[in-house]
Amino acid sequence: MLALLVIVLAVVACLSPWLKNRWQYRHIPGPFALPLIGNLVPIMRMGLHEYMMQCRLRYGTVFKLYLGKSMLLVTADPDLARKLNYRMINRVIQGQLQLNDDDKINSQGLVVARDDSWRMLRLAWQPTFQSGSLEGYADLMDSSAQQLAQHLRQTADSGEPVDIWRELGRMTLHVVGSTAYGVDFHTLEHDSSSGAAAEGVELVNACQTIFAAGSITRGSIYILLNTIIPLPQLVGWAARTMPDKRITKLIQARRTIRAVSMDLINKWRAAHPAADAAAANGTANGLATGTAHGVAASTETPM
Repeated sequence: MLALLVIVLAVVACLSPWLKNRWQYRHIPGPFALPLIGNLVPIMRMGLHEYMMQCRLRYGTVFKLYLGKSMLLVTADPDLARKLNYRMINRVIQGQLQLNDDDKINSQGLVVARDDSWRMLRLAWQPTFQSGSLEGYADLMDSSAQQLAQHLRQTADSGEPVDIWRELGRMTLHVVGSTAYGVDFHTLEHDSSSGAAAEGVELVNACQTIFAAGSITRGSIYILLNTIIPLPQLVGWAARTMPDKRITKLIQARRTIRAVSMDLINKWRAAHPAADAAAANGTANGLATGTAHGVAASTETPM
């Protein structure tokens, strides 16, 4: 009897947040969702992007769907999305599995950071996306696009098939390397005989592994369980203790990306010590200013 009572209480504890969420957002249209599983069945069958496209056609520009236990509010209205990004400082986003101590950095990114950390990161990144800064990167981006176009032209002349999605991914990494770090990742080179090109292939493979092994539809079973079970620490422990093949590949790919990034950052700091010190001081000042502005805004903006 006691065991049955414990099971019932556990089920109620798991379902109560879901039921509260369903009631709170009942006015927003969306497809029927099962408890905990949500809309994972059609998402697994169709893919997330295709499923969202169908929901957009059926429910309009604003709808909800459930990615396992977590609800997603989706908007296909660019103006509304822009307003939400300005007003929603804190976002509750499905967290990644913590597979090792280094993965804690994943919770500190611009998309998932909160409160003062988010304000600090936003102030640090804002100048990069201003029109003047972006114009300075135009030539580097054009150069990457020209290299990709040349490769596609050669491939078209030979009649060989080409995976355009993969090629665009290679070009994206090439743009990131040239604009953010000032280095050539050699990801657009398809002859891996040289050392530099081999490193580029390793970087491309690591990025592809992260997208594949970390995918809900094509990734590890632990990625899927993390969307269903409301105990992320337990799922993370199981993944670290009994990793499957995809989790092992995901851990190695994350290490590769992190090692390349930290190596480039350390090299830049060593080459620009004065700029590094000024950037650190400016970030600290920006944090204080951003916090003050955030407090003032919160007192003036109606909830």
